[in-house]
Amino acid sequence: MLVLVIGAATMTRRPQPSPAPAPDTAPRGVLVTPSGVVAPILATDEAGWWVRTPCFRVGRADAGTVVESVDVVLDPGHGGGEDGAVSPDGLREADVNAAVAEQVARRLEAQGLTVLVTHPNAYTLLLHPRGEIATALAPRVMVSIHHNSVYERVIDEPGTIALHQKDSAVSRRLAELLDAEVGAAIAPLGDRWAAGDDLGPQRKASVDDPRWDWFGLLRFSSSVPSVIVEAAYVGNGPDGDPPSSPEGPLLATDAFRDAEADGIARAIEAFLAEPPATTGEPPAHPSGAPAQDPLAASCVDPADVSLPV
Repeated sequence: MLVLVIGAATMTRRPQPSPAPAPDTAPRGVLVTPSGVVAPILATDEAGWWVRTPCFRVGRADAGTVVESVDVVLDPGHGGGEDGAVSPDGLREADVNAAVAEQVARRLEAQGLTVLVTHPNAYTLLLHPRGEIATALAPRVMVSIHHNSVYERVIDEPGTIALHQKDSAVSRRLAELLDAEVGAAIAPLGDRWAAGDDLGPQRKASVDDPRWDWFGLLRFSSSVPSVIVEAAYVGNGPDGDPPSSPEGPLLATDAFRDAEADGIARAIEAFLAEPPATTGEPPAHPSGAPAQDPLAASCVDPADVSLPV
């Protein structure tokens, strides 16, 4: 705070923010606000921070903790007003994603690794800011945690799916480890759907389409080894007709979530212990030209990363 002394009178003036940075400014580090909002930092001045908001806007914040780097970024998929897949009995994928991410973070931190989770389950976070959080922190690895939908597969084909960055040996290796470790962790629970042994490893590369797609996170974080893991099927279908999935009830149990979190953590630890020597990373997606996100029109930013007047 600045204090101006004029004659015998004293006036207090708050510092004024500097002009907003250009939209394509590359973020460096993130700000974690008092309410838990994670926002990539675009610029700093004596009045606070210019940040990238969860809705991919340029905003202001005047309080928070700066995090410059971490070993691991965990991204719980969906959240806020976006449920993700929903089981017939109302289990929301977003809630399962958040719970598993929290458990993985605790396990990795117990091994001495620094971890940041991209967002609490309280607000919408678009795909592009998720990738920017990763690139701003330059972690050794990023894993986005999801759980799949029945209508996206043949009903009798179980299995974990790990999606890797196109043409990236590093990302593919991480996908292989996640596929193997998660499958091994949940197989002893005794359910053939959980084991996934009828299907075997499934991995898909991010597509080249420059428009939006659900794998866009892999492009937006392309300077960081990143994988999206779909660990099991929550079980919902299109047009309001949710078929059941034997994995849905399992995902509601602590035992299944604990086993899944163990598998994800073990895969990350194994990857960090011996990452591949070559990268082959795809080109980074321009930060100022985000792909279309279907949630962008309805996205509302949290109050503590306010938009400039």
